[in-house]
Amino acid sequence: MSKISAPAKTLRAFMLAAAIGWTAGTVSSPAQAEPVRVEAPAFASDRLSVEVMGQGPDVILIPGFASSREVWRPLAQRLAATHRVHLVQLAGFAGEPWTHGDGAFVQPVVDEVARYAATLNRPAVIGHSMGGLTGLLVAQQHPEAVGRVMSVDSLPFFSALYGPTATVDSARPFADQAAA
Repeated sequence: MSKISAPAKTLRAFMLAAAIGWTAGTVSSPAQAEPVRVEAPAFASDRLSVEVMGQGPDVILIPGFASSREVWRPLAQRLAATHRVHLVQLAGFAGEPWTHGDGAFVQPVVDEVARYAATLNRPAVIGHSMGGLTGLLVAQQHPEAVGRVMSVDSLPFFSALYGPTATVDSARPFADQAAA
């Protein structure tokens, strides 16, 4: 009979408890139906595309820098049971083609998200990282277009995203506006 060290026993017990807990959670919870995809409002943009699922109050989910809409997929599938979820994909990120030339990036995306949000009934806008900044700017610049906003893991200002040649002097007006 082999002797098992105390740390190994503790690890085994922890792993067993975790497996039981995980299994109990998956077995006891009802199977989630695949969210129903619905038609998006008529909207065309060279800056972003939107996938819509579910029915109910509108929620727009914006991914962070270089991320795809897939980062929101698990949350979107849960929300789609009670909400109409709008998964944003930014052009130029996560394998999507870059379709809009050089120059500023964030402000044109803010304008497009606001234009899209205006087709809805004051949606909640939730963004991660740069998507959080985008959501905050949409709410600040177009308060009539959104009902509420949530920024997840985001800094309030990224000057370099306003253009590849941004300097302190050229970014200051944007920073001042964001601080207002």
